Amino acid sequence: MSLHLLTMPILRRFYGTEAPAPDTTLLPEHTDGPEYRLLKWPDLPDSLHTADVMGALSVMSQRPVTAYWFADRVKWQTWKTIEFLERLCISGDACQVADSQNESI
Repeated sequence: MSLHLLTMPILRRFYGTEAPAPDTTLLPEHTDGPEYRLLKWPDLPDSLHTADVMGALSVMSQRPVTAYWFADRVKWQTWKTIEFLERLCISGDACQVADSQNESI
C-alpha cells in the first residue's frame, strides 16, 4: 500500500474535505461593487494557471463580473481578489466597467 493512500485519511481529517467559503467581509452585499471586464489575456505566473482562475478569466472575457463572483469561482479571499483585479486594471488587461447599479465608471 502506498504512503499516499495511508496519509490521505489523516490529511482529510486534519484539513477537512470542503474548501472554506470565500471571505466576503470587504463586500457585504454579494452583488455590490464594481464590475470588471477582461480586455486581453494577462501574462500570469505559472502558479495562477489553474482551471479555476483560467475559467473565471474566460467568463470575464465574455461579460463583466464582480469581485465577489470572481472570489467565489477561484476560492480566494475577497481582499486577494480585489487586489488581483485592480492589478489587471492597472496593467491594462482588464477594466472596471460599471458598479452594481449599472452606473458607468
